[in-house]
Amino acid sequence: MVVQFSVPCSLANPRSGSFRCSGVVRASSADERFRSAAAAHFWYEWQVKGIALPLVTLLMLFFAALGGLAAWYMQESNLNSLYQGVLFLGGLVSALACAAGFFLGLEVDAKPTGQRETQLGDSLSDTPIESGMGSFLSSHPFTSRDYANAILRTAAQSALLAWLLWFVVFAGSLLIMWLSKQFPNPFMPRDIGVLDIPMTILGPWIALANLGSIGLSGRGAKVLFALVSCFVGYCVLMGVVNHFTNSLVAVQTRTVCTTIASVLIVIFVIGAYAQAWRKKHVTLRTLFAASLTACGLAVTAYWLLPTDAHIIFYPTIILFAAFVVLPFASMPLAIAWNRHR
Repeated sequence: MVVQFSVPCSLANPRSGSFRCSGVVRASSADERFRSAAAAHFWYEWQVKGIALPLVTLLMLFFAALGGLAAWYMQESNLNSLYQGVLFLGGLVSALACAAGFFLGLEVDAKPTGQRETQLGDSLSDTPIESGMGSFLSSHPFTSRDYANAILRTAAQSALLAWLLWFVVFAGSLLIMWLSKQFPNPFMPRDIGVLDIPMTILGPWIALANLGSIGLSGRGAKVLFALVSCFVGYCVLMGVVNHFTNSLVAVQTRTVCTTIASVLIVIFVIGAYAQAWRKKHVTLRTLFAASLTACGLAVTAYWLLPTDAHIIFYPTIILFAAFVVLPFASMPLAIAWNRHR
């Protein structure tokens, strides 16, 4: 498999171990110096891919805020409706993160044959986008775990920045309602729930990191086809159950399917960590942190659930907690699988 990478690096100072990389993203042709190959690769991932989700989120929130304020000024909606719209935008960030996750899993080779570019715009029309893994042209070894850590750091920073942008709009809407003496009561509508605010940051992270892992495996089309097939099969099953049975049977069927999916995902996560540990892609500290994070998220979510919550929420919480920690094992495994196929 012929592979290339678009951020060529060389050892700038053998004593300090700093790297000099010729970037293809910035208009300037000046060299950039980094402490390590991982730091250089993080710079590349953030400049090319990581900033995409915050920028799209900022544009979405800007136009939504303008439209909402215009509708309120023209008395076509009240402040409470605008507040619920802001909560809906928080969930929409996760949908945008799905597209950003696919983009994060792509490898962009911005160095056409026979030409060394210093500006992305100069060769954008000639830039091939592939799912193959690029090699890192540095003087020091760059392992799959280093590669995964750089991409996971990019995903985390991108999700956090997108969440902070939404939170600014959310806090601004609360301030406007407080100044107008129309503070929402209840604070969270019953059909939304308090768990939706944490999901505005966990949702983008889950989408970015997990879909990025699928893309970086080099077999994204096959994996996505299998996932879409399972989802379509579930929808067909629920359609048949809703048509030929009563609502009670439909709820029970949905609960059983969610529980089975949660158990299978947990088994898959445990297997992924076992495989990553065997191949030395994760450390003992990562295993401990992932276990503590998953348990902490599950316990916190159970504590926030109302006492009359439906039983389907319990396996769903386990499912989401597993997806939160899965990328720390699946990302290096996917990269190693792609690089050595």
